[in-house]
Amino acid sequence: MNVLSQSNSDLVDSRLVPRGIPRAYFYSREDRLVRWQDIEHHAAVAESKGWDVKTDRFVKTGHCRHGKGEGEEKYWAAVRDVVNASNAPAGGNHNAKL
Repeated sequence: MNVLSQSNSDLVDSRLVPRGIPRAYFYSREDRLVRWQDIEHHAAVAESKGWDVKTDRFVKTGHCRHGKGEGEEKYWAAVRDVVNASNAPAGGNHNAKL
């Protein structure tokens, strides 16, 4: 198994990554390093295995560039949502906010 396949497998292994941690997938069809279809597939696998999954597809941003340019506000709002969700104690009471 190559390193990408292994990391994809590890990220949906609840023995390595607890299910209580929300998942965020930020991607773009313009990414020349990672295919958007692969991101959507991995998000669907994670969701089918019980993770809380959020996906955000950006327009006209390359790999790891979603936090800059036209998608900056959308990106950082999504990051805050995921961090806040991961800080929520059992029962959904959001005391710790980013």
